[in-house]
Amino acid sequence: MLEPDLFSGWGIRTASTRERRFNPISYHNGTIWPHDNSLIGAGLARYGLMNDVAPILDGLIEVAIAAPPAQAIEDCAPGAPSVGSAAQVWRHELRSARRSVIPIWLEGA
Repeated sequence: MLEPDLFSGWGIRTASTRERRFNPISYHNGTIWPHDNSLIGAGLARYGLMNDVAPILDGLIEVAIAAPPAQAIEDCAPGAPSVGSAAQVWRHELRSARRSVIPIWLEGA
């Protein structure tokens, strides 16, 4: 999942860039869903794969903090009405990921 065809640096895409149907602004054909990424991160953490969780959380953090330009947000959250509201979605999912991953990480410490 962390290969460049699926992982963009902001998160794991819904479809590989190698697939014919890939379209980074299509609903489920290559976009990055922060909710899905927080669930993926929580699942990886549950199995102790913290080295795989780190890039996912880093990607969520990058988008949430940077409030990137409209094109970057559109690539991550297609149809987002504004950069502000899309950034709020990413911040919310970052909080969700933090709540689900950090307790699992602490349990294993």
